[in-house]
Amino acid sequence: MTDNGYVILYNDGNLSGADVQSECVGEGWIPIFVLKGRNDGSTMVPMFYDAGIGEKFINRNIPNKSITTGLVGVTTSQMDWMRKRDWKFEYMDFPKRFTTHRDYEIAFEILEGEFVIGRKSYRRGS
Repeated sequence: MTDNGYVILYNDGNLSGADVQSECVGEGWIPIFVLKGRNDGSTMVPMFYDAGIGEKFINRNIPNKSITTGLVGVTTSQMDWMRKRDWKFEYMDFPKRFTTHRDYEIAFEILEGEFVIGRKSYRRGS
């Protein structure tokens, strides 16, 4: 477990798991799942203390199982990095559905830092 919780690794389908590991992590960045405000363009990052809820959120909001996804623990310095960009956080204790939400659209942003990917694998649909 991480003290700050987990964010969701997510992309538009152009990156495979191998690409994420070699290119993104190797260069110090990863694409993460965010919600963009339809009216104000704000960025909200869904976060999870419970990895199980994060996994259910992924299944509920990213139905395309061919897209590389996963949970990544964030450090305090990464939290500070996101705050400097005025990103907001919502810690979720339930896997809310955002696929048809009227106020947000699903998107991704780039989170910079050092990452360890692949310690605990999670296979969707298993």
